[in-house]
Amino acid sequence: MNTLLPAPALPFELSVESNKLLVIITEGRQRTGLTELIARLAFRGPFHIIAGGQWVPDQDDLHTAMRHFTTDVESTRRNISLTRPDTYLQFLDLVAESDKRTEPLLILDFLNLFYDKDVDISRRKRMVEKCCEHLQKIKLIRPVTIFMREVPQEDYELFHPVVVSIAEDAVHLERGSLLQALLPEAGMGKNLKSARGLAEKLRGKIHFMGTMIDPADRAVIKQFGEWVMDHSVEIHRSTELAPMEAALTMIVLEEHRRITKLSNELHNFMDEMDKRLDELMKVSK
Repeated sequence: MNTLLPAPALPFELSVESNKLLVIITEGRQRTGLTELIARLAFRGPFHIIAGGQWVPDQDDLHTAMRHFTTDVESTRRNISLTRPDTYLQFLDLVAESDKRTEPLLILDFLNLFYDKDVDISRRKRMVEKCCEHLQKIKLIRPVTIFMREVPQEDYELFHPVVVSIAEDAVHLERGSLLQALLPEAGMGKNLKSARGLAEKLRGKIHFMGTMIDPADRAVIKQFGEWVMDHSVEIHRSTELAPMEAALTMIVLEEHRRITKLSNELHNFMDEMDKRLDELMKVSK
């Protein structure tokens, strides 16, 4: 592998060599930090991801993160083995089958699929416990890292102690702190150049979408791209949203402001017309 930098550091004693189980509880989804973490793990060697939620790293963002450490991005990317179950039973099966593998295991959004309100909560708790039984065996032969998002609901309060109980260590991360641990400069607001670069990439994606719609609507798409550039810093700081989600939020905000302004102008115009009409009525009398 043609490396540009030494092996990138990993936080919280997270090691692909030590066979232990680490639970990381996060406030928010920590998407940007997780993308950076996954890129660093891939640089170090093969590992397996079970994604309990819908989110997995954006491929463009992952490519950019990997380029910081290596020019051989394709080889590095092949170190990542990813599975995405659709139900908690599939999740349980994947965990159970993981004892046949030898590479480190990374589980994202561990409890997400167990929040199925159509299934009795006691049954779901038993399934969480079964998962944990399998993980206790797996951690004897390979390192396991679990990311579990903190949510204010009864299910989480019931399930998360079961998971924490099998860990050698548990870490609580505030919003954005995973990225800050990996990239200390992120704690200083992140640099403007990176923010502009991200916004440029998003604008390019939005403009590409514009090539597939009616030409009469492309001016609107172009305006959306300009709004993304205007809000580049806010989008870059939104570590709990995927970049495109943050960009669309800013677009909706701008559209709301525009509509509110037009509505206020229309109300003012109607008020003025009412006044003039009253004046004309008085004159006519």
